[in-house]
Amino acid sequence: MPDSHLPATTRRVQLRDATLHVHASGPHHAPPLVLLHGLASTSAWWYPVAHRLSTRYRVLRIDLRGHGLSDRTRPKRGYTIDALAQDIVAALDRLELPPVLLAGHSLGATIALRAAALTPHTVLGVACIDGGLFHPKAMFGRTWEQAATMMCRPRLDGITAPVLEKWLTGAQLAPAPARDQVLAAVLANYEPQPDGSGLRLRLDPKHEAELAHSQWHCDPATLLADLRCHVLAIAANTSDTRGDRVRRASLELAATTLGSRLHTTWLDGGHDLPLEKPDALAQALGEFAAQLARRRPRHPPRAATDQRADRPQPECTTTERTQPATSTPGGQRPRPRRRRTAQRRSPGQAGGEPPSFSSYCSAVTPCPETAGRRAGRRRQGSHRPETWRTLPPVHPCR
Repeated sequence: MPDSHLPATTRRVQLRDATLHVHASGPHHAPPLVLLHGLASTSAWWYPVAHRLSTRYRVLRIDLRGHGLSDRTRPKRGYTIDALAQDIVAALDRLELPPVLLAGHSLGATIALRAAALTPHTVLGVACIDGGLFHPKAMFGRTWEQAATMMCRPRLDGITAPVLEKWLTGAQLAPAPARDQVLAAVLANYEPQPDGSGLRLRLDPKHEAELAHSQWHCDPATLLADLRCHVLAIAANTSDTRGDRVRRASLELAATTLGSRLHTTWLDGGHDLPLEKPDALAQALGEFAAQLARRRPRHPPRAATDQRADRPQPECTTTERTQPATSTPGGQRPRPRRRRTAQRRSPGQAGGEPPSFSSYCSAVTPCPETAGRRAGRRRQGSHRPETWRTLPPVHPCR
């Protein structure tokens, strides 16, 4: 399915035990936006949205392991949320991208949340499209037998392209002008049967059951507890009263954990919002990416090991305090006492860029060892230098 909007490329990203298929479009130096699809789907599910975003962003659509054109090698611990999230973390590292906006649909939202928790410095924010934040046991069933019938797709014989096209027309997933794009996205989920009798889903049914079972056991509260970035929840406002009630209750629980870091948008439509509402979804993702860009600091955070070495050191001068000329038992005059006092620049003083608030606090607030030595001198009767008395009180940075 070629992308005629902007030149697109495909790439195979080699991981430790598998390779992932990545479809990229948009300017190379634009902010990156990574899209993850749902269970038994492919990256083609995101094509209508990527087509609309590729003018302003570098859009990368990844086929999850076992899906689409990616390898189907089974992870050592099976097909689980953690295993596929680690694949995404490794792929982002191989692609050498700047911090990204990670968006996922359905199962892809759960994987995106877990990947963001594993690599907080790589992900600016997460967008969950009708998934990830909803409690699976409340949504699909309290027992696995009940949930499996809703989460796993039935394997049917006699599926062909005309059958899927007829089903798509009746389902009304998209208006007639965009139906060809939607049909191509649906067909990408299938491959020919070995005997040529029809089509079958690309995802192995055993692997699908493993992934669905892992998702069913995922507690959204546990996923959010380890998250440090902002989250956009795009929920489908469907005609299913029970499903919408679960969605609203789950988002209220997520707000208790994320607080102001949770942003919620409701779109009228069904679960497959990337196909049903590509315009509204692309607009919501673009606005969220712009908000994240405004919140992003100009300078990236330093590594923890380099913070002490990179702190601005105060400029020091030496002042002399001479004692009265008295003789000592040895007949020698005492040496003048020397004390080092700090001549510290205030923020905005000429001679360089104004320091940040954190660097100002680190320069003014003495370290624990220095504070201990000063406390010892005060107990011995010495006095603090006048320079320290004139400095304004500053609270240490947390």
